[in-house]
Amino acid sequence: YYHEIEIPLAIKYYPLKTGFNINAGISCQYLFNTTETIPLKSGQTTTLANHNFTKYILSTNLGIGYDFLISSEFILSLNPVFRLNLTNSCVGSYFDEKIYSAGLEFGIGKMF
Repeated sequence: YYHEIEIPLAIKYYPLKTGFNINAGISCQYLFNTTETIPLKSGQTTTLANHNFTKYILSTNLGIGYDFLISSEFILSLNPVFRLNLTNSCVGSYFDEKIYSAGLEFGIGKMF
C-alpha cells in the first residue's frame, strides 16, 4: 500500500463567460507509507516495507474543465486532468522514472 498526501496549487483561467476553464498548477506530494503485500507459496502473504520510492515528489497538473453553479454560493467542478512528475520517483534508479497519470477530478467550491 502506498499512502501519500498531495498539496496542489492551481490557477484557473476562464476564456469565455461560461463555466469552461483551463487550469494548470504544481503539486508537492509526500509519500509516508510504502508497504507491499507479497503472496507466499504456502498461500499466506507477508507485508514488507519498500524504501525504493522518493519521499517528496514535485509534479505539474494541466486540465480543462467546467464549473457548474449549484447555488448562489457553491460551484461543482468537473475537470479531466493530466499529471506529470518533475522529480524522479525511485531512489537510486539508473533510469529517469517520472510517473504520469490522467484522471477526472471532482470538487466543490465556495464563491466569495
